[in-house]
Amino acid sequence: MPVRPKPPKPGAVDITTPGRTSRDSATHGIESPHLTPGPFIRKTPPDTSETGSSTQQMEIAATPHSVQVHPKPSTSGSVPTVAASALERYLIASTAPLPQADVDGFRVFKGRQYADLQGGGTVLIGVDAETGLHRARLSSELQPSGPVLAYDPLSKHWYSLEDFSTSPDAAVVPGKSRRAARQSDEDYESALEELPDDVDAADEHFYLASESMPVKPFTADELSAMRSETRFSFLSNRPGVYDRANNGKYPFRDIAGTPIRIKKLQTLVRFEDGGRYTSEQIKPYIKFGAYEHVARLYEEKLQWRLFTEADMRAPGERALVGQSMVVANRRISRGEVVGVYAGAIMPGRLVPLPQQSYTMKVGVRYQPGPGYLIPVQLAMVGDTIISRINTHFWYNATGKPVRQATDGYNVEFVPFDVEAQQLIGKELVTRDFILNAIFATEDIPAGTELRINYNYSDADIAKLFP
Repeated sequence: MPVRPKPPKPGAVDITTPGRTSRDSATHGIESPHLTPGPFIRKTPPDTSETGSSTQQMEIAATPHSVQVHPKPSTSGSVPTVAASALERYLIASTAPLPQADVDGFRVFKGRQYADLQGGGTVLIGVDAETGLHRARLSSELQPSGPVLAYDPLSKHWYSLEDFSTSPDAAVVPGKSRRAARQSDEDYESALEELPDDVDAADEHFYLASESMPVKPFTADELSAMRSETRFSFLSNRPGVYDRANNGKYPFRDIAGTPIRIKKLQTLVRFEDGGRYTSEQIKPYIKFGAYEHVARLYEEKLQWRLFTEADMRAPGERALVGQSMVVANRRISRGEVVGVYAGAIMPGRLVPLPQQSYTMKVGVRYQPGPGYLIPVQLAMVGDTIISRINTHFWYNATGKPVRQATDGYNVEFVPFDVEAQQLIGKELVTRDFILNAIFATEDIPAGTELRINYNYSDADIAKLFP
């Protein structure tokens, strides 16, 4: 269900938004899959007068417990047959003159970057000018034409990201969100980079607000991880894996871990039912370079823990036992911000179905087609505590999810239109994105689980739970 570009005149519009659940595996089972709200692409320059926004409903609840990190070893094997055949023509004949790979997986020789592949072989790589991702390339090419590659820091090898745009496993796009009113004048403001950082006030608020469970200090390794630009890997962000240090990283990042810095932010999102949300509350969550101060904002309000039988709302939720859940660490008031969806941004077509548990749409790009432009959805693969929030389903007699429940939620997504600067190769490019903030729709007592409506269609659920 493609996201439509903005019309030239103001008016109401429905924006497609994905629903989401999450599946935990291995050590901690499986989380019910999560998807997210669908954004729009703003086709006008920043100083024009169009605004739009879309939203999706969501709710929050919580229970106190300490946040834990559960890393998993890489399970990567050989390169799939299809990917291997596509890469074959890009393999170089000899690696004898190449130095050892650096910490980012590059073997640099005479200004060119080479990558060792899982399953064997080495290719010359380059940066795709449209997406900023790495692709295999021939030595005769100025722009890389080969498969998109990603680096697995655990195996220290590169692997091919399959294009799922024509696959039955293409990204799930849930039903429409509630209607957001358009405004004729777009209000933008400078992003938060220059806001003062009052550390003492932040610490005082942090400690006083934690009513249910003390928040443990961040370790030296966690503080270091917040400041590092770590290359994203699906293998290290699978269901069952959660790293609290990611809460302190900048919310918009490319696949290399480089921040995509927000420069302009929509100040007001207004819904047709009268609901209004301003950007003031979300500014602390996108403050550049705030690291542990941002992470504390999340852990002041939220706790990650494992789902137990006592948390079940229906017999069908027994499958969630042992999986992730997010609970309120203190009382959260109606209308209060809970956080923003954060993670790595990439084309949605590169996200395989098993890894869509934490995927949210954050924009649209257009590519030339046969006489028309083809929309390409941008996805954010979440890696913070917000991405671990569960949803609520109706189940059949066998306990299989069959429909998104119509109630039982306490938070919702509110998408803000933003402009952000992304490094594409060596060029800094300003582009439109959607910043999905999460607000409480009711008062949430400490210890209550957060639940969110991802607006899955019945067909979406059938695909996610065959």
